This record gives sequence, structure tokens and C-alpha cells, in this order.
Amino acid sequence: MTSLIFVACAFSLLVIASSNEDVNIGKTKPGARCNKELGDKAINNPQARKLLFTELQIAKGQWNNLMASLKYSCELEKLAGTLVTEPAGNVEGPYEVITDAGTGILNLKDVVKKWKDQLQKMGQKKFAGCNYSKDNKQYKIACVFQ
Repeated sequence: MTSLIFVACAFSLLVIASSNEDVNIGKTKPGARCNKELGDKAINNPQARKLLFTELQIAKGQWNNLMASLKYSCELEKLAGTLVTEPAGNVEGPYEVITDAGTGILNLKDVVKKWKDQLQKMGQKKFAGCNYSKDNKQYKIACVFQ
């Protein structure tokens, strides 16, 4: 009987987690929408976009709070793209920006871990968009918040 209750609870949590993911990312998948809207300026790996956004939500503490949920913005992804291209662009307006650059392999989880204090100090934001560039030797990554 106890194991049946445990299984029922685990299933309920799985359903809740799945529904929260839909709310936080939006009903239409941002990857498909951003790729269509931004073309070659979009993140070319939808799994990387999803991983990066999920890590940002968790680090900011805006993962399970539906009232303060962070939504993905293709427009902010485009702005972030201007920061990681050569020559480096500039973003003006009411935005907060976090960037990182380095050599070697780009590990999105490690980058967000480095940003955790900055992310939490910036407070609640409604929208975020990120972009990165990389080659064999170096990477640049930027996230823009509004």
C-alpha cells in the first residue's frame, strides 16, 4: 500500500513538472519560433537553448514560481547575438546583460553557475534571451534580461 502511494505521488510530481515546463517556456516552443523569426541569428541548437534557459530559471529562483516565471524572448536572443558577434555589438535600453568568454569547450551549465550571484542580485525579470558564438578555440556567450 505504501509503495502504491509513493508511485502515485511520484506520478503527480512528474505531471506537475511537465505542466510547469510548458508554462515557463510557453505554449509554442521558443526554439522553432526563434529559428523562424531570427534565421541564421538564432541559436542553431534547440537543445542548447532549452538547457541554457532551464539553468537560468533555476539559478534565478524563477523556476516554480508561476507569478514570477521567466519567459524566453526571441527578440532578446537576437540582442544577445549582437553581443557575441565580431565586432562586438552593443545593447542599449532597459536591459540587464550578463556575458562570458573563454577558451576551450563551452559548458552552458558551468557558465550559468559562474553567473549565479549576478542572476540572483538582479531580481525578478519577466523575459530572457541568450546567444553564443564558438569555434575550436574560444566562445562568447551573452544573456539579456528585461
